[in-house]
Amino acid sequence: MPEDFTILFIRHTSVGVPADLCYGQLDVPLSDYFDSEKQSVRNELNEPPEVILSSPLSRCKKLAGFLAEDIEVRQDARLMELSFGEWEGKRWSELNQKETQTWMADFVNNRPPGGESFYDLSERARDFWEDLLQLKQDAWVISHQGFIKCLLGLLTGGELQYAIRYKINYGGITRISVSGNMISIDYVNRIGR
Repeated sequence: MPEDFTILFIRHTSVGVPADLCYGQLDVPLSDYFDSEKQSVRNELNEPPEVILSSPLSRCKKLAGFLAEDIEVRQDARLMELSFGEWEGKRWSELNQKETQTWMADFVNNRPPGGESFYDLSERARDFWEDLLQLKQDAWVISHQGFIKCLLGLLTGGELQYAIRYKINYGGITRISVSGNMISIDYVNRIGR
């Protein structure tokens, strides 16, 4: 008999940084709206699952801690956002335009200086997903926009350059159901009210 379980991927809530800041894996603060946003996310969720996993960055850990109630949160560095290397902490307008154009022309394979390509992120996502499937448990996974987009690209079998088109808002919830070998993407980017 197939084992059925559901995984919710939840993007962290909004951050308190300038809109044009490149932050990737930089540990940035949450916005002043965290209290209302975390409650909006919680309102979209049912009973807590058997396991909660979180990126180790504080913007994810804080939401995971709120959602966890009495469940232990497991941190996993594979859930971190794409590393932008030397660009992190700088405004996009301050970066070397030739470097950013080269990266954007093929972000799947090109890396920012000292950072990761989208392909590198996809390898982390693939490795995490394979381990997650072995748990065979309902789970909530608190992560980042880039990671969730990349995972959706992998699960749909599409080319990675098109995965960037998924819209994943702050606090957006993506639900994936697993039944034996069948994987269903039930919804993408559901937003709390």
